[in-house]
Amino acid sequence: QPTPVTGWFDMGFYNSLDGFPPASELLPLTPEQWKNRLPCGQAVKDGKIVPYVTPKTLDGQRAVLSGLTNQKKALGVYFQPSATSSAVLFPSDDTSYANALQQAQVAQLGAWTDGTAWTLADGSSVPMSSDDVTGLFKKLAKYRGACQTHAAALSKQLENDLNTDLTAGWPGNR
Repeated sequence: QPTPVTGWFDMGFYNSLDGFPPASELLPLTPEQWKNRLPCGQAVKDGKIVPYVTPKTLDGQRAVLSGLTNQKKALGVYFQPSATSSAVLFPSDDTSYANALQQAQVAQLGAWTDGTAWTLADGSSVPMSSDDVTGLFKKLAKYRGACQTHAAALSKQLENDLNTDLTAGWPGNR
């Protein structure tokens, strides 16, 4: 249970039950229940009409987890470059992460000019030192890695409990 409703029969229109399921397999409804029935999306549980929710599967829950993982990894991280007075939200989606990796490599090669502006998605820019670029990349990598680690733990939990709360325990991006 719950068992999806397979059909609705208004027995008041029929003189005979021939051709219908046995009465023991039918659920009598009050006039109010009949009026509020839905063509689909309802089930029977313990003799009562309830909303039908598709049973969770491991593959289905892992697909939800995958989407949530990508969403969490892309939230961005707050990082405070040396030239600013407050932390700035830097994007952490896959494209931004690849760009940060490339810029960190430039900084490590000594080819980053301190004070070069890092342009953010909103069009604003932040002057960054080579140490800032390296620090930003490390923070992005740590955050995204923490998201992956948490997702792996949740995936393991799903093997034992399909009702695992997939929204809890994600790392902070500050």
